[in-house]
Amino acid sequence: MTATSPVTQGTRCLFTHKGYAIKLVESIIKEMNLDPCTEQETVDLGVSSLFDLSRALVHMKALQDRCIIEEGVISRLRKCNETLTNEQDQYKEALRTLNKEVMALNEKLKEETSQWEKVQEATASLEKELTALCGQVETTRANVVTEFKASQPFIDVCAVYYGDRFEDCLKQVRSVFPNLDLSKVTRDDPLPTTPAGGDTVSEETDNSIQLERDPKDDGVILAQPAVERPVTPLIPSTEDPLQDAKNPSTQDTQNPPSKDDENPLVQDVQNPLV
Repeated sequence: MTATSPVTQGTRCLFTHKGYAIKLVESIIKEMNLDPCTEQETVDLGVSSLFDLSRALVHMKALQDRCIIEEGVISRLRKCNETLTNEQDQYKEALRTLNKEVMALNEKLKEETSQWEKVQEATASLEKELTALCGQVETTRANVVTEFKASQPFIDVCAVYYGDRFEDCLKQVRSVFPNLDLSKVTRDDPLPTTPAGGDTVSEETDNSIQLERDPKDDGVILAQPAVERPVTPLIPSTEDPLQDAKNPSTQDTQNPPSKDDENPLVQDVQNPLV
């Protein structure tokens, strides 16, 4: 307030130089206050006006500072808004990309579904063809088996097979009953060249026949179908005196008629075709 020369540095000079402030407001202050409501002098009125003006300037400065602060906040909000806008654009771009991928996957799914349906149809068709082929194979197999059963080689093999079995049966009977005379026991003629129309052999029997197998190695006694023929009684031969001399006392006891009738092996020997 004691400085002699004013300092023109903005509004600060109004607070430090009273005379300079009075000169600035001198043009708006009258020489004498004409307001009838007050009797203040012009100088006092100027000082009061200058104080009010200074206070208004201070308030304006505070408002300017506040505006600067608000502008900083607004600038930060704008930057944040720009960042969010950029992120939103990125999300939109990613969404468009995902939509394109989803559309591509939907197209691929439609193609795969169409191919799968075609494969299912082809599989069903192949299953039908396979079923038909299996039926043809079974029919062909049955026809081949039937033709083979009706062929002469099969009949000849069966005749040889059962003939050898008959000889094995006689050997077993001789081993069990050495005193029996089996020289008069014979077998029938071989099987006819053509089998009967009603005679059939099961599939398991066909699979079990082995043509290269030696029938003499098996101990099972097989017989041909029964044929009505007279039964020849088996008695010790009178032409073999050595056989009668071996067991003269047990000849009648070993082979009594009643026991021979009850023995299944003797019955098979007496009637080998049963």
